[in-house]
Amino acid sequence: MAVKRVIIINAGQGGKSLIELFHHNSTIDLLGVADVNKNAPGFLLAKKYGIFATQNFTELLKFPSIDLIIDVTGNSDIFHQISQLKEIDTGLVSEFDSIHMIPQKNLLRF
Repeated sequence: MAVKRVIIINAGQGGKSLIELFHHNSTIDLLGVADVNKNAPGFLLAKKYGIFATQNFTELLKFPSIDLIIDVTGNSDIFHQISQLKEIDTGLVSEFDSIHMIPQKNLLRF
């Protein structure tokens, strides 16, 4: 199975849960995480794991060959902006869709 190159926009509890899920998954290459709050739980976890973390999500869009962008901001304006800036062949998943990626035991922390 090919490794999927993924970025996560928003590193609150939901983003943190996704980072934990993807960090130990050999089929996912988590390229980076963005959150305006550098003290967000997922931002700090990404730094701990050595994953690129930024406060400006457009920096993540500069990575080549992104397979999937997971937007867990819940902000429709940001989702629209990402959809306009991303490459045509890059997938984009909303906060609503991403909830299905998180194991049920972690949903209470989302």
